[in-house]
Amino acid sequence: MKTLSKCTLLALLIALATPALAEHKAEHKKGNRMLEKCDTDKDGKVSEMEFLESKKENFKKADKNSDGFLDSTEIKEMMKEKHDKMKKGKKHPRSEKQE
Repeated sequence: MKTLSKCTLLALLIALATPALAEHKAEHKKGNRMLEKCDTDKDGKVSEMEFLESKKENFKKADKNSDGFLDSTEIKEMMKEKHDKMKKGKKHPRSEKQE
């Protein structure tokens, strides 16, 4: 009986850990994509300057009227586009350009 309960406990632990491991792996991949995209000097690290430069691209894309500002309509549209792409199961919009 002890063997059965140990096996049952082990199976339960594996079943519970599997989704957490899959989520961890997905987050790790996102981190690698960010590093690949933002690390422009390829030193294996992202400096503040490299990070901020990558955000400028997102800002320019969201600034539909090119006035140098994001108004509430542009922000809502940007968020809707991101949400729609994620909902369809596509990759995060920022990672699409590197492929």
